[in-house]
Amino acid sequence: MASNILAGDQLNFTRMGIASVDEIKVVLADILRCEIKPQDLPKSISSCSELTSGRHKLRPDQQKLCCPSPPGVPDYNKFDVSLLYTLIRNLCPQFKPTQGWGKTPSTKDLQVGDDIERLRVFRNEMFAHLESSCVEDIVFTSQWQNLEQIFQRMQTFLNQKGLSVNYKKNLKSIAKADFGLTDMEKYKLLLEGTMYMLKKHPINDDPSISIRGKAEVLCGENTFFEAELDNCPPSSNWPITWEKFQGNVTEQLDISKEKYRGSSSRFLVLPRVLMEDKGEYRAVISRKHVKVQSNAILLTVRGELPRLQKLKVTSERDDINILYKYEISQDIPKVHHIAWTKNDKVLKIDNMKYIGGDLKDNLLKITSPSVEDRGRYTCTITNAVGSVSESLILDPPNISNDHLTRINSRSVILTCEIFPYDQSPPLTKLQWQKDGQVIDIPGSGGKYTGGTLDEPSLTITNVNQSDAGTYQCKASNAVGSTFGEAIFLGFPVFQVLGPENTESGICVFTMNSSSCPAVFSVQWSKKNKDNDEYTPIDVNDKEYLGTSNSLPNPKLVIKQAPLHKHSFKVEAQNFIGTSTKTIPDDSSFPTASKVDNKANRVAAIFKNKGTSFKFDKLRLKLIEEIPDTKLDSLKESIKVITQKDLSVENVTTVEGFFTLILNEGIFSQQNVILMQYLLKSIGRPDLEQKCVEYARKTKASCFFKEPEHPDIFGK
Repeated sequence: MASNILAGDQLNFTRMGIASVDEIKVVLADILRCEIKPQDLPKSISSCSELTSGRHKLRPDQQKLCCPSPPGVPDYNKFDVSLLYTLIRNLCPQFKPTQGWGKTPSTKDLQVGDDIERLRVFRNEMFAHLESSCVEDIVFTSQWQNLEQIFQRMQTFLNQKGLSVNYKKNLKSIAKADFGLTDMEKYKLLLEGTMYMLKKHPINDDPSISIRGKAEVLCGENTFFEAELDNCPPSSNWPITWEKFQGNVTEQLDISKEKYRGSSSRFLVLPRVLMEDKGEYRAVISRKHVKVQSNAILLTVRGELPRLQKLKVTSERDDINILYKYEISQDIPKVHHIAWTKNDKVLKIDNMKYIGGDLKDNLLKITSPSVEDRGRYTCTITNAVGSVSESLILDPPNISNDHLTRINSRSVILTCEIFPYDQSPPLTKLQWQKDGQVIDIPGSGGKYTGGTLDEPSLTITNVNQSDAGTYQCKASNAVGSTFGEAIFLGFPVFQVLGPENTESGICVFTMNSSSCPAVFSVQWSKKNKDNDEYTPIDVNDKEYLGTSNSLPNPKLVIKQAPLHKHSFKVEAQNFIGTSTKTIPDDSSFPTASKVDNKANRVAAIFKNKGTSFKFDKLRLKLIEEIPDTKLDSLKESIKVITQKDLSVENVTTVEGFFTLILNEGIFSQQNVILMQYLLKSIGRPDLEQKCVEYARKTKASCFFKEPEHPDIFGK
């Protein structure tokens, strides 16, 4: 070989020509040899119609090389690049490139078939340099590096197949060697001959198809993809179908469906794109055994749910307004629907009871609100992405009551804490009742103070026996009223616990009181069985040493006096009066002369402090659901099961009936059994089940199933 004759760009051309003619041929021959043994090639060709009579039919000279007369065997080293490429393309379907045969691979396509296509492209690009016989350094460096990478991947593949090859070594030798004018002319001539044969006998490539369209749309917008055919005359009748694929799942699209309304074989239309439409789309043409796929377009669907702010409530005159507001932005499709529900049932906007509540509005007006308007209201707005909801509860407030006695000022404070639901209408009215009658606080001459919206607790001054009775707070808003727990002011109610015997024989009795007003004085007394009068016990007497009259836990300590020879009495006093209890005979507690038995029975029912929201909601639910037409039945049933004169004749409403049975302890937080009976007696098993559900949650007494003695509830 001559040296230092060629210029740099001519030397680059020569080196690339050698690689195109000789080295690429070696690589393709090894790949074909790896898949098809030379002696098996004639048989493989004879069974391939494409090579014998189809679009890629071999020329006579190629046929002779591939199928020599027996016992001759094909010599792959004598095949040129074009023949090797044609054989691999038709006989080795496992090497089909990612983009298909005859297509330029993308940079991310790195299969063996993709690199075979890259070798074809490399050789074809050499034809562009034939006339000048020059390749600039920058072009050579880039192309040569690409070729080295392709050869490295091919080398790795064939080494894994068991072939010992080293293509990169050959490329390095070519890159370092000097070549002369004779070498350049030789490979130029070979390339020109190859180009001539390709023009005279072109490879009949499959038709190609490509699609175009937007790759990103906003959810709810319209979009479409357009297919374009190449190398496919109209008369060839290649039908076009559309596919969508995500991962390994491919879906054949039926463009006759309403979802693709307006589509045709050339156009895939997606009206009102949804989030579920995201994915890759492509068009496919096929005929007989040939299937050609287009490029894929990854459709990204942009969009977010609308932002619905928390609902708010205002009141004006006799109406309730539920205020709502939602936001949209560039990435939030417009809201196209709004719906309202009450207690999960569709709310019909009739522009009479309910006004507004549409997309163009910002409030839902509830006119002339009443107890029937209580419940959970939900606003749901929808855009192309989906729906969001916000809810609020319109309900009367919850009330918690307690009591506090001021001994020094001889007053009682009936505390009242009101807990409205977060978005419920504000309080409009608060009142206190005594024995069912509204207390005129401003006209009481200072007897009562407080009891207002700003200061809901009620203070009773100069408490005396005339103040005895049942007190109850009632709070109201636009959707109804709630009663607090009844608080009874009466004579002292207390228990004497004991005797507790010590090892030395000492007896100890203790007294506990939960009265309203609170007890402010306790006195232990004694008498012999033969005496009629009690005398106060001297707490310093050795026989009763340890005895105490001090609150809150007075106690009686008896060291020597035998109980069967003595009688003891404890006397407790509050602002209402005095109650006593004797030991060991307790039949005089409370004494008939000083304690109203009925009042103390009611006081015992309501002595527990605090309130249960669950019980209050149950009570309100029953009042709401039981019509006044059932009142007479309830009154008759309560007479029968209690066998007491409860003055039910004065009760004229269901709400008044519930006040009565609460005061009598027939219906309480701890026991709903009798209420179950009453509900069964008026044919409301659904409300009875509400009692069972409440009892299960709060561990209150009730029947979960039919009792063993049916006469308790009736057959």
